[in-house]
Amino acid sequence: MSEPICPICKVNPREYDSEPPGPGSYSYSCFRCFSLSGYRDHSHTYYGSPAQVAAGTIAAGHSWRTAVTVRPVFEDDRHVGYRCDRFGDCGWEQRFTPEELEMCPEHSEPPRHGPTPKGACVNHRDHRLKRGEIDHRGWITDHGRAEEKRRGDAANWDPGQYIERKN
Repeated sequence: MSEPICPICKVNPREYDSEPPGPGSYSYSCFRCFSLSGYRDHSHTYYGSPAQVAAGTIAAGHSWRTAVTVRPVFEDDRHVGYRCDRFGDCGWEQRFTPEELEMCPEHSEPPRHGPTPKGACVNHRDHRLKRGEIDHRGWITDHGRAEEKRRGDAANWDPGQYIERKN
């Protein structure tokens, strides 16, 4: 039996997980896609259900944001952006601009896993320090807070009302 192919990049074999005491099985993705998956600026806004509002457990009109996992998008084995793991709900996808598709000279050298587009490491500590979003200790600056809020607001999906999840 051959190794199953990663459903994200559709190129690399999925990682094999042999943690004891089990017999082992395949992970959801390959290591590269696993490394690129996670939380970025994207979030979803949720609202209380009519039953929760009626019960008084959530105030009418109350909402909250929750970070959502994003997965890398590949074209011809090239990392070109990110897509929300719950794309069917919100339709959020971020494609790198031509400038963001250029390889980052600081983060493409070993021991990293191959060339890194600037769009994938744009919020790395090194880049945030250069932009004045953090100080030399890594502490966020007022400018950094404003930029995080701007990016977070721009990438938030807010349906404006309670949406029942279908799982």
